[in-house]
Amino acid sequence: MRRVLFVAAALVVVAGCSARPVGGPDGWKVYGPSGPQGVAGPAGLAGAAGPQGIAGAPGQMGPQGQAGAVGAVGPKGADFVWTAFSDVLFDFNRAEIRESEASKIADLASVLKSHPGYKVELEAYTDPRGTDKYNLALSRRRVDAVRSALVAAGVPADAIEVGAYGQMTPKCAAKTEECWQLGRRVEVKVIPAAGAEASASPQQLGQAK
Repeated sequence: MRRVLFVAAALVVVAGCSARPVGGPDGWKVYGPSGPQGVAGPAGLAGAAGPQGIAGAPGQMGPQGQAGAVGAVGPKGADFVWTAFSDVLFDFNRAEIRESEASKIADLASVLKSHPGYKVELEAYTDPRGTDKYNLALSRRRVDAVRSALVAAGVPADAIEVGAYGQMTPKCAAKTEECWQLGRRVEVKVIPAAGAEASASPQQLGQAK
């Protein structure tokens, strides 16, 4: 009898090492030891890319900006002045045209008649001797003499403009006869007539002269 109980006890001890009985309302249940941890399965295949999204509609164009203000008109360019013609010189206190100066007036008249698109400006001066009032009147007589000679040579009167300035704008400041002679003059400037198209270039005018 003792041998049987010993064997039973031994079986219980052995069973306790490998299984654990659990009691419950349904009786005793015996659970075996936990199994080893499972190995992870291989990774699944990557999913296919979805279809490309549709581009959105373009945005509306912004309003056009206002035009900037118009810039101011630039100043008018200076008129061409052809000054290759020599001054008409005068004797002291005289307004008559010298015989040596007559050829200058004849050449000028020829150019103006051949090129009606041009006009001439005559500016008369004196040397510094004498009063301002007297020299101004003398310069007027001198420019009138040149103007009359041009009209007599066939130049239209409306193609001639005149000015008299007395002893203003001297050619030099020395008190010598040579310097004073340069002051007794009528300067000649040929320019395009207002509203007319010039019919010759400066080079052609120079050749005509």
